[in-house]
Amino acid sequence: MRRLAPTLALCCASLLGAPALAAELVANPGFEAGTAPWQPVGSAVVGNDFAAHSGASSAIVHSRSAPGDGLEQSFVASVAAGETYALAFWVRVEGPTPHPVSLSVRQVDGQGEVVHPIQSRFASDGEWLRLGGSFTLSTVGALSELAVIIHGAPAGITIWVDDASVETLPGWEETARAGAETHRKRDVRIRVVDLLGNPVEGAAIEAEQTRHGFPLGSALAEHVDDPDYADFFVEHFEWATLENGSKWHRNEPVQGNVSYALADPLVAFCAANDIELRGHNLFWANTPPDWAHGLNASELQAAVDARIVDAVTHFQDAYVHWDVNNEMLHGDFFETALGPGTRAAMHRDTRALVPETLLFVNDYSVVAGNETQDLVDQVALLTGQGAPIDAIGAQSHFSGTVDPVVVQSRLDTLATAGLPIWITEFDVEDPDDASHADQLEAFYRTAFGHPAVDGILMWGFWAGDHWRGPDAAIVNLDWTLRTSAERYLELRDEWKTLAVGETDVFGELAFRGFHGEYDVRIAGLDGSHSLHRVEVVEGSGEALFELQVGYAAVPSFGPAGIGALIVVATGLGVTAFVRRARSRR
Repeated sequence: MRRLAPTLALCCASLLGAPALAAELVANPGFEAGTAPWQPVGSAVVGNDFAAHSGASSAIVHSRSAPGDGLEQSFVASVAAGETYALAFWVRVEGPTPHPVSLSVRQVDGQGEVVHPIQSRFASDGEWLRLGGSFTLSTVGALSELAVIIHGAPAGITIWVDDASVETLPGWEETARAGAETHRKRDVRIRVVDLLGNPVEGAAIEAEQTRHGFPLGSALAEHVDDPDYADFFVEHFEWATLENGSKWHRNEPVQGNVSYALADPLVAFCAANDIELRGHNLFWANTPPDWAHGLNASELQAAVDARIVDAVTHFQDAYVHWDVNNEMLHGDFFETALGPGTRAAMHRDTRALVPETLLFVNDYSVVAGNETQDLVDQVALLTGQGAPIDAIGAQSHFSGTVDPVVVQSRLDTLATAGLPIWITEFDVEDPDDASHADQLEAFYRTAFGHPAVDGILMWGFWAGDHWRGPDAAIVNLDWTLRTSAERYLELRDEWKTLAVGETDVFGELAFRGFHGEYDVRIAGLDGSHSLHRVEVVEGSGEALFELQVGYAAVPSFGPAGIGALIVVATGLGVTAFVRRARSRR
């Protein structure tokens, strides 16, 4: 059996070791063994109660005289500066009126005492609510205390706490690279047979990936007539979202005057260049057309119904996704004007028109901010109201430093909704080229390696038309590349496979490759060359492709004796032919 050529070994790295398991740092997390070593904060009294989130017991925190009173546990003996910790607690409060509850970290070092807020949410009696987030330890001088605290409700309000967790998170890059190897690749076997179905040994194979299976794209603006803009987009992106072309206030600035003149040239550009399109957005929760503010409820409902039919029908052959009602965490215009259930009805009415199109919730501050759990809760609320939701769109607009460990943690939280996650809008604003590139790479590696993420689209790329200005773009105004563009292109190349080798005695060549489309070139024993197009799709087990060459190897009864093989050509010679095959799942 012939060994694979060195090129294959270089392009298809072996499986990286799995990241170390997170270490639990709190003792008695479920309060099943009393309340020690948990301590009361302020005037609070801490005891056990049978109203548990899980198990048989929880902590009850009562007799509180101030919002800062609660309970805490120190984990200072188990921490190190620079490490990141994931925190999660389940809480509830007394009474039917919701009250805020906060999760914080109290730190004492050379600069004194600082309380770091992690997350605050409104909880109510009878409803267990998760508080969570992440914290990266940075110290000034000697660290004397680090404790996790539950507090924040008004004085006199009783709080229940259960299932506490503080875990050390593994290194982000190790996790991301292992995730890419596990979730973005598949074992592939190419079997070459002749015209009689016999295996062909010794055929030279080059399997070159030509298109990513993992969507990489960008927002698309109205510059496709500019050759520099168009060429860069076609060469480096396989997915697009129209930045403004299908927003209601742009399609119908005057009621009754509907026009898709802004969108249609961009849709045609994408169709001509095999670029997949997301629909953004059918509605915008707090940005309807100006004229909609003057409508009464029945008039607005009629306008909403007409918008769904008109826009969804117009784009039904172009859009594979729709952001149905954009940024519902931050806007409630339609819900307020039309009543509860309006948002779910928008999803249902859209689904009725385009049953195969994926319907998204899409919002900001869920990866670049700490409203992650709020979106998970909103998805549960909407699906409970009958809204068909197929995926989560996570806008990821960073103003500060991208912390990949925090990004990992928030993606983990979003994934608890049980839906695929798409990074629908990514950018980071940074005038420093090297820093900008590092942050882009950290984010892309983290998202690419996360099993719940199904695609990444940046929100613009050119300094000549970026909503946040040139410091957020990856390409300068004069079309020179910032370091971040070079880094993005390096990642695109890294996430493609080139496998080169010869078939073994079974006519097979095996390798591990990224999901996507491949051109497989086979050099036959008769000097012919054939080209086959195959697609390695996500799936369990090995992807097997049986590819036929245009000649037959048959037994020879000449001087070499029975069993010798001769090549019988079929007239194809060096003429290339193309066949497309999908992997067998």
